[in-house]
Parts: sequence; C-alpha cells; structure tokens
Amino acid sequence: MKTNAYINGKIFLIVPVILFLLYSCTQDKCEITRKKTTYFPRFLSWDSLRKPVISNPPMGLKNPGKIYYLPPYIYINEQLTGIHVVDNQDPTNPKLIAFYKIPGNVDIAIKSNILYADSYVDLVAIDISDPLNVKEKSRLKKVFPEPYSYNPDTSKGVFFEYDTKEELVTEPVDCDNASPKQNLYEYSYGNVVKSAESSPGGSTQNNSGKAGSMAKFSIIGNYLYGLNNRDIWLFNLNNSSLPQLESRLTVNRTAETLFPYMNYLFIGTTSGMMVYDISSPGNPSFVSQFNHILSCDPVVVEGNLAYVTQRNGSTCRNGQNQLDIIDLSDIQNPVLKKSYTMLNPYGLGISDSLLFVCEGDYGLKVLNVKNPMSVTIMKFITDMKTYDVIPLGNNWIIIGKDGLYQYDASDPFNLKLLSKVPVSGS
Repeated sequence: MKTNAYINGKIFLIVPVILFLLYSCTQDKCEITRKKTTYFPRFLSWDSLRKPVISNPPMGLKNPGKIYYLPPYIYINEQLTGIHVVDNQDPTNPKLIAFYKIPGNVDIAIKSNILYADSYVDLVAIDISDPLNVKEKSRLKKVFPEPYSYNPDTSKGVFFEYDTKEELVTEPVDCDNASPKQNLYEYSYGNVVKSAESSPGGSTQNNSGKAGSMAKFSIIGNYLYGLNNRDIWLFNLNNSSLPQLESRLTVNRTAETLFPYMNYLFIGTTSGMMVYDISSPGNPSFVSQFNHILSCDPVVVEGNLAYVTQRNGSTCRNGQNQLDIIDLSDIQNPVLKKSYTMLNPYGLGISDSLLFVCEGDYGLKVLNVKNPMSVTIMKFITDMKTYDVIPLGNNWIIIGKDGLYQYDASDPFNLKLLSKVPVSGS
C-alpha cells in the first residue's frame, strides 16, 4: 500500500506538469493564413520577335489603339500585335485590306513609302509601296528600353508580361505577434514560361502622314522623333530605308505625346506641356513649359492657342478631368486662358475653331472654341467609345474601343456618320 501510494502520488504530480507543458507549447504555436501571389515572367523569343514583317490577309479589329493617315490609307494599331491597313478611297465604304504582324507595336509614322514601327525594343522600317506586298527594309535592334524596367533573363527574349498564380499559404508565427501580415509576392524567375507569340502629331510634312494627338512618333524634316518615358529619340532618315539613331534628348518629365506645329514641338507630359524649337530638327531646343498637377495630357495647337486635355485614372494619378486652353502669344511664357470641366478626356483634334474631344467611354464632344472664353458644346455623341481623332477638313477620323468611325462635320450641329468599321463581334 505504501508503495502504491508513493507511485500514485508521483503520478498526480507528473500529470499536471505534462499538461502544463503541453498547454504552454500549444499556446506558443500559432498559425496565420494569407494570400501568396507568384509572378512568372513570359518572354517572346528573339526569333519570334524578329520574323520579317509581311502582308497578311486582313483581320478584324479587336483591341485598336493609335491611328495614322496617309491617303488613301488609314493605319490602325492593333495593340502590341500589329497594324491594320484600311483602304479609305471611299470614306463611306472603308475596307480592311491587310494586316502587318508586328509584335509589341504601339506607334506608327510614315515617310516616302517607308513605315516606321516600334516592335518592343526594336525599330522596324517597312517598304509599303505596295500595301499588299510589304517588305521589311531594316531593323534597329534594342534601341528602345525593355517594356519592363527589369528583364530577369534577356537570353530568353523580350520580357513582355507576367503570368500570376495565387494560393493561400499557412505558416507558423509567434503567438505574441500573430496579427495579420501583408500578402506575399514572389517573382519566380527560375520557372519561366516558354517563349510565345506576342499577346493579343499633327502636321503632314515631307511626304509623311498625319497622326492623332496620342502619338509618340512624329516625323519632322529628315528626323523621326520617338518618345519613350523621359527621353526623345532622334533617328536620322536621310536614308529613309536605313534609319540611324543619332541622339537622345532627356526632357526630365514623364512625356506621353508629341504634336508638331509650325517650328515647334509640343510635348504632353503627366505634369504639363513642354515646348521645343524644332527649326533645326536635328537639334531641338527647349523654349518653355506650362505646369499642372499630375494627370495624362495630350495637346493640339491652332494659331496662338494650345488645347490640352487632362485626365485622371490608374496611370494618371488623381488629376483633373478638364480642357485647358493656353495662350501662346508669348511662346516663352504660355499662360492659361481658361479651363473647362470634362468627363474623362483622351485625344483631341482641332480644325478651324472646331474642337473634337474624345471622352473615352462617355463618347465624343464637338466644341466651338472660336471664343476661348466662352466655349460651347455643339454636339455630344454618347453612344460611342472614343480614344483619338484626326481632322481632315470636313472629314474626321475617330478611333475607340468599339471601332473606327468617320464623320462629315461640314455641319457641326448635325454630324453625319459616313461609316464605321466595328471591332470583331460588335
């Protein structure tokens, strides 16, 4: 009995200690669950990027971007994919006649039957004398920066986007610090997706065409200006088939659009309008600037007035949605004349005091700006989605998410729709 009592006593002493230790261990071990996003870079192989550009059968518009006009053709960028060619000899019956596959293409400019197009990091020169049988004449390789600031492995090709994988992960944490943590983000450079095919200014000069206000390419004299973030790239076109990168001009702002007018180049930036003297096209020189708060900012000019739209949005910060009219009487000191509230303006075009403003998903506004202090709305079309516009006398070419439009504006109060080339399926 004595022995049993001793043993029982030990048991009664040991059990609470074990329970206490188990309790303590349990309390010290906490877990937390959070979302983990892994990014897998996708590449376009160099061979795929640099397949010679040829004429392909026409395809429908899917994700149209910028437009360019050189009679009798309209060239429409299919974003990051290539260029549609539209025969516009009859504006009431435009016809898609060809498609040039150019991976990574966003901008277009043409001089003397040579079309210049960006292709991610390359600049391609294409002979379009016969639009149904084009020939790539030359290619400047790696003249533009990578689409993203960091390419994890240039040997695999052009890094153009990420695939993502999301999952919930549970991990142990110190119970004293078990408050929710930030989600996890991981860049998985080792597990690379295989190379793939790419995902889906104003004045006419020297046999060049006409671009919309959202353009980042412009031909001035014998130079192609190409805008890239804070730099203007100047390509010498003395031999139009063999453009040569001659110089690069840093503008120290996030520049977005180019618009040449007379002897000046007007640059729309996220923080204002900049003016450069281009009387010597190979040596542009800074003249002046007009500042505003951060927003997206294309510009067009007529006479002594500049028309600038400001837009807010994901890449445009929290700027104003408005139209600014700027007095250029003293080109070295641009002065705001008046501002007008807009909805969400993108590109714009001006001709004989008639201003077209693309209001994105809201439609198209036609404004009488003859008196800049008292601008009036002549027409507001709300059943279309607009991005940019090119004025051609009474004929106006408009591009948007839902297709290509052409209007007869001889009577601004009663615009006449000449034609529409819709996006596929609309």
